[in-house]
Amino acid sequence: MGRGRKLLRNGWISLDKRYSPHRWVAHWYTGESYTSVGASRYRQRSHVLGFKTKDDLPTKSAAESKWAKIRDRTITAEHVAPTESDSTFAGFVQTRFIPARDSGWKPRSRERFYYLYQKIEPVIGDSRLADIDRVTLQRFLDRLAKEYSHDTVHLAHTYLQAIFSQAVDEDVIEKSPARGLAIPNYTRDRDETILLLEAVRLFEDDLEGKDKILWQLLSRCGLRAGEAFGLQWQDLTADHSLRIQRIYARGKVSEPKTKKSKAPVVVPVALYEELVKLQESAEDGSDGAWIFPSSRNRRGTVMPINYHNWLNRTLKPVSKRLGIRANHQILRRTFATLAYNSGGDLKDIQAQMRHASVNTTANVYTKPIPQSVRNAVEALDRRIRKREKRPKTRPKVARKRG
Repeated sequence: MGRGRKLLRNGWISLDKRYSPHRWVAHWYTGESYTSVGASRYRQRSHVLGFKTKDDLPTKSAAESKWAKIRDRTITAEHVAPTESDSTFAGFVQTRFIPARDSGWKPRSRERFYYLYQKIEPVIGDSRLADIDRVTLQRFLDRLAKEYSHDTVHLAHTYLQAIFSQAVDEDVIEKSPARGLAIPNYTRDRDETILLLEAVRLFEDDLEGKDKILWQLLSRCGLRAGEAFGLQWQDLTADHSLRIQRIYARGKVSEPKTKKSKAPVVVPVALYEELVKLQESAEDGSDGAWIFPSSRNRRGTVMPINYHNWLNRTLKPVSKRLGIRANHQILRRTFATLAYNSGGDLKDIQAQMRHASVNTTANVYTKPIPQSVRNAVEALDRRIRKREKRPKTRPKVARKRG
């Protein structure tokens, strides 16, 4: 069998590097069509198999193995009419739900959907929409909650409701089984890891140059990773602050997370001076140049350092040597906690982190430091013992007469 026929029959696998982590995508031809000038060409469709990660599909052979298992039903599902009563969950999602929403999704939203869909599809992908009931969906959420965080379960709950709601609107099913689903209250606890002051110093002593300045921006200023890597020299202002005007994440430059995220960020004077020195020695210190440019150009265009590359190549080796886990989320929590325990006001910390609510700053990012807890316990103990050392006086006892 020739290569062309084999591709026509079995499809092929490619690695989509536009996303981080990279995604394995299956492609196959659906038939022949003709252009306006009469030239023939094959139409093709695609299906996201999963991510190139250790716990998903680390190699191409793993992706090919998964494709071999789901190829026939996936290709069949693509041709199922969405209004037929025998529409499957996978068929409806691939032919109706995704096309209806994909154009409006931001890259981050699209990535999160496919991340969750690869967990949902193996469970109910082959099931007819009309046969899926609330009990089945609730069991799925319960199992998901035992392995993943509250945010992951909550998002899966949201997407299930959206998918079945669209199916109802399009008269594929009469009633949504996702209505009334409960988010389990035993989801995995949020990661509340923070670094102690000494740990922050140990990392700083091990890093140098731009890596050290990046570490200081994340630990001293509470920046999000995308904000730090998306900085340009024009964002450095004369009043020792940074203007957050963009983020760089997953290979793309985009708007900050929210409008409030564009508020200026205060930079310590010493760190500001280090940034000025870095600009003076930079190969390109012009206003529109990146503060942390990548050593590799992308099609002749200079782009910032990719956070995940920096994490894997720089931060993780240091973490391994020190035996201390660190990433940008941990550093953001660390900033809030150390700032608060250093006497900072919650409203000021909220302004620096650009949270919409001070409750987010207080309840999610500000964590008690074990040493500060011990100090409080020791202080109480000393206070109690000091009282115990006071001279004791015998209580007066009334003498009985006669």
